[in-house]
Amino acid sequence: MKKDANKSPTAAKLHPLAKKQRKRKPASPKGSGVPGKSERAEEALRASMQFAQATLDALTTYICVLDENGAIITTNAAWRELGASNKARPQTFTKVANYLVACDGVIGPESGEAEKFADGLRQVLIGRSDLFAMEYPCHSPTEQRWFLGRVTRFVA
Repeated sequence: MKKDANKSPTAAKLHPLAKKQRKRKPASPKGSGVPGKSERAEEALRASMQFAQATLDALTTYICVLDENGAIITTNAAWRELGASNKARPQTFTKVANYLVACDGVIGPESGEAEKFADGLRQVLIGRSDLFAMEYPCHSPTEQRWFLGRVTRFVA
């Protein structure tokens, strides 16, 4: 048998049926019931996102993740439960909210703390600081509460 420079000796010895079987590995046609690469990638991404959310939800600390403009991207179960127990307005406590807008909108005796917290948050968001922490009041209609808010950079 003459050796071809482009073929290994083993490739030259493949049985013709095996060659046909190797050629029959097309991407899954639509409606075949077998997921193709993009469907598998989408499913893997969905599973990864569900796992990340479940991990956040398992933590008992109140957590929200903000984008670079202060908009809430996601929250954990503890955060959502706190908002529900405070009968918080959705625009100040959910994914549609902007944390900076909420802080800037505080009026009354707690407005000074909200302004300080917003300033510290902005310093972290623009990269001037890696960490900001501040104790602040967040009283409910039924109890006086104080929280230690910590803002850290999330480098993706």
